Amino acid sequence: MSASKSNDGIKTQLNFKTSQGSLINVYLYSYDEAEIKQALEAIANVTAEVQAVETLYNAQGLLREALGATPVEQSTNKSAPASGGKTCKHGDMTFRTGQSAKGPWKGYFCPSPKGTPDQCEPQFIR
Repeated sequence: MSASKSNDGIKTQLNFKTSQGSLINVYLYSYDEAEIKQALEAIANVTAEVQAVETLYNAQGLLREALGATPVEQSTNKSAPASGGKTCKHGDMTFRTGQSAKGPWKGYFCPSPKGTPDQCEPQFIR
């Protein structure tokens, strides 16, 4: 933590760096000790929340690394798909087949990542 004073109306500046490197800066327009103490208490609460988010973000990166995941590029190609397949607003749909309790199935699936809010519906072949 460091504290400094400046001449542009800010009387007190508090700077914090979390254990994972995020910076939290607080600017106060007074030297009031009670106000500074209140700001320090608020920062302690925010710091815990910031560190929790940092931990989740880092865990996501470690998981992505461990699984060998790579980003999926969104296609902007609106031309006809190769080999007579189907397309959607996200690009060339993927042809898949499988077996369910009702029997075999086949269809085309949107190439957007699973869980994408605007993911297109599958187009099953009957």
